Amino acid sequence: MKSKRSPPDERISAYRRAAQAMARGQFHPPLPGAVEGAPADEIDRLGRALLRLGAALERKFAEANALIRLGERVNAGLVLGDVLDQIFDSFRSIIPFDRIGCSLLEDDGRVARAVWTRSLGGTSQLGPGYTAPLEGSSLAQIIETGRPRIINDLEQYLREHPGSRSTRLVLADGVRSSLTCPLVALGRRVGFVFFSSNRPGSYSEHHVELLTLVAGQLSLVVEKGRLYADVLQAKADLEEANRTLSRVALLDGLTGVPNRRSMDEMLENAWRRAVRNRTPLSLILIDIDHFKEFNDTFGHVAGDRCLVLVANEMRGTLRRPDDFLARYGGEEFLAFPASAPVDAALGLAERLRLLVEQLSVDIPSSEEVARVTISAGVAGVDSVAQGSVTDLIESADRALYAAKAAGRNRVVRATSAPAAP
Repeated sequence: MKSKRSPPDERISAYRRAAQAMARGQFHPPLPGAVEGAPADEIDRLGRALLRLGAALERKFAEANALIRLGERVNAGLVLGDVLDQIFDSFRSIIPFDRIGCSLLEDDGRVARAVWTRSLGGTSQLGPGYTAPLEGSSLAQIIETGRPRIINDLEQYLREHPGSRSTRLVLADGVRSSLTCPLVALGRRVGFVFFSSNRPGSYSEHHVELLTLVAGQLSLVVEKGRLYADVLQAKADLEEANRTLSRVALLDGLTGVPNRRSMDEMLENAWRRAVRNRTPLSLILIDIDHFKEFNDTFGHVAGDRCLVLVANEMRGTLRRPDDFLARYGGEEFLAFPASAPVDAALGLAERLRLLVEQLSVDIPSSEEVARVTISAGVAGVDSVAQGSVTDLIESADRALYAAKAAGRNRVVRATSAPAAP
C-alpha cells in the first residue's frame, strides 16, 4: 500500500530564506503568514518571531552605527579595558588617584558589578566580580541625581554610615578619599567609574568637571560594547532560527522523526554508499494496522498520540549512528538499518513488531487504553530489480501489502526482485 507524498510546507522554505536574508542585513524580507494578531500555528509563530527579531536587529545596528561614528573620534576603536588602561597611564598628573575601578549595572539596574580595577600597588577587595545591590545605597543616589560624588574622608563617612560594606573594604585597602562618577550613555545609566586616593581630601570640584568629561567617553565605550554584544546575540539568534528552520524542514511535525523529504535524501546517500562500498542495503516499510478504525473509534487526538508513541518506541530500537526511522506518510514509517543484510533487517522488523504489539495507548479523557499492531515489508539490496532506491521501496511495499493481505501483525520479506547487478 502506498501513501501519497505530502507537499512540503512552503512557509518553511520562505522563512529559511528570510533568515538568510536578515543575516545579510536585509531586515524586512517578505514572510508569508507571519501577520501579528492572526490565528497561527507553530510555524507562523516562528515567522512572527523572525519579524520581531529583524526589527530589533535593525534598531540595534542603527544604534551601533551611530555610536561607532562617535567612537572613532573619541576612542580610536578601543575597548573599555584599553580605554581605562589609557586613563590610568596618562591621567595621574591631572587627577590624583592610587586606584581606578569600573562597575557596570546588571539585573535591570539593581546590581553593580565590578568589571575592571587597577591600582598603583597591591590588590583590591573590590576587584572584578564584586557585586553590590543599589537599593538603599549611596550609589543609588548617584544614579538618581546623575552627579558625581566626592568623599574626602572615608573614615568619617564610615562612622556616619556603619552599614556600608564597600566603604569598609576600601578602607581596608588603604583608600581614604574617593571620587565616583556615574556612566550615562544616551540617557541610559550604565555604571560607575571610581577614582580612589590613599590620602584624604584629594578631590575638588575641578576634578569633578574633568572626570565628567572622562566618564562621558567611557559611557560611550560601554554602550558601544553592549550594542556590539546585542548585535552578536541577535546574529546568533538569527543563525539559530535558521538552523531551527532547517531542522523543521526535515522533520515530521507530529512525531519528530525525519519526514519524507529527508528520508529520500538519506536513502539516496545510503544507496550511493552501498554501491561504492559494496555493502548490503535493506529497508523496512511499516504500516500501523487498522489505523483508520483506530481514529474513528478513539478520535484524532488519540490517533496522533498513537503515532507519536509508535514512532518513539521504534526510533529507540534503531541505535546505530547511520540507522534512521522516517515517517513515510500517514500511518506508514520506513526503518533503515545501516548496512544491514536482509536477514538482519528481518530480525529487526520482527523486534519492532513485538515491541509495538506490547504498547498501550492511553485514550484522552478516559481510563481506557488501546493496543495497536504493525505490519512490515522487508526488502534488501539483493532484491532490487533496476538498481535504484525506488525499486527497493517498491519491493518493500509489495511485501507490506502481502503482510496485510495475510492477516496483518506480521513481517514479510520481498521475494520478487532479483539481485542487483
